Amino acid sequence: MVEIARNHAVGIENIRFEIGNAADLPFEDNLLDFIVSTGSLHHWKSPVKVFDECYRVLRERKDGYTMGARTLPKAKLIS
Repeated sequence: MVEIARNHAVGIENIRFEIGNAADLPFEDNLLDFIVSTGSLHHWKSPVKVFDECYRVLRERKDGYTMGARTLPKAKLIS
């Protein structure tokens, strides 16, 4: 999924996709403008820790979006 996202974002300078541990984000405090996570919530062992980490790394008045897998509509993957 990350590779597909990277391919779709070719030419966009201010975007970065990372794979890692959501409960231990490798970013400085107040660094990010936007976080999105789709279809992963049901895998988190400690959702509160993940949300705390998102809050820690997001700049003030910036956004984070999470969507659980059970709420995702059925979609055809186009590659």
